[in-house]
Amino acid sequence: MVTALTLDEAGLALTFDTPADVTIRHLDTPVRIVLDLPESGFAIEADSVVRPSTVQSLRFGRISEGRSRIVIGFSAPVWVVSQEGGSTSSARTTHRLSFSPVARDEFQSLVESDAAQIDTEAAFQSPSRSDAPNMFTLVIDPGHGGIDGGAEGQLGTIEKDLTLAFAKKLEAALAADPAIRVVLTRENDVFVSLRDRVQFARTHRADLLLSVHADSIDVPGLRGATIYTLSDSASDAVSSRLAAQENLADVVAGLPAEPVAPAVSDILIDLLKRETGSFSGAIARELILQMERDGIRLINNPLRSAGFRVLTAPDVPSLLLEMGYLSNIEDEKLMREEPWRLRMAGVLAEAIRAYAKDHRLNAGAP
Repeated sequence: MVTALTLDEAGLALTFDTPADVTIRHLDTPVRIVLDLPESGFAIEADSVVRPSTVQSLRFGRISEGRSRIVIGFSAPVWVVSQEGGSTSSARTTHRLSFSPVARDEFQSLVESDAAQIDTEAAFQSPSRSDAPNMFTLVIDPGHGGIDGGAEGQLGTIEKDLTLAFAKKLEAALAADPAIRVVLTRENDVFVSLRDRVQFARTHRADLLLSVHADSIDVPGLRGATIYTLSDSASDAVSSRLAAQENLADVVAGLPAEPVAPAVSDILIDLLKRETGSFSGAIARELILQMERDGIRLINNPLRSAGFRVLTAPDVPSLLLEMGYLSNIEDEKLMREEPWRLRMAGVLAEAIRAYAKDHRLNAGAP
């Protein structure tokens, strides 16, 4: 358990209730110092920590099984000039880090050195699957998780909790259908990178990836469900801002920033050449039609598109569902209600069953 965390211009002091090893790395774009720890609880709130002017952000939480992480964002390059165990007793251990400003080129050298010495994030290990004939595989992706909490509503609702709870409701709503197999990218409060979410769907040879979210947006009056498909240019300004937020998930969790290189553009072009994009549009329209029939509140023009990285599997039809917006308190209240979750899950399950049946018929299955 981390019992205390203090920050000032000179450094950081981190107190544990038991001895703990701490490893450090420097990351750029943006400038961050990342501390990896054994899995730890935090007896503090990030908002309660007084931050010096040089610290732009502070985030901590679980990053994977057995590991926790602290990510500190800075306004300018700094480096950890010293690390020491500090005071130790049978009850606690205090780690102290000292920061110092550093030139941009020297900081970049530190980033490259850390990348060479510390293993990259472990590849996400997806469970094996059996090749059941004629089985429609749905991958549900509960957005955010672990250190990445996502949006927070005025009533204190955390997006990562909301998405996981709803994903399990949708899984249960489809459990009785022997022709549909459902797997979740995460079953608990753990961080999964955007790349690993995409790879998870491909490894499972998913027929559909549905990524579930409940974001905040700086349009307080915006409320209702939205379905997003992938495109290289956003359909509107709101979609563009949401995609930009979601695509930062790995950065805020302390992963190196991946450049939006020609590879992403190549995938988008490839999607236009394949049937994946049209399949995504077809199931999106089916979901919206079913929600409209059942009186689920939708935003205006509920089928939208943007460059969401989680939707970039070239061979898996992929959709992002915004159940509602935590920036709107009425949406927040609704999404917290168990009857609404059950109803929404039932509506989506019905649409997915209809699409799966049509998918099997088009594929020539009996």
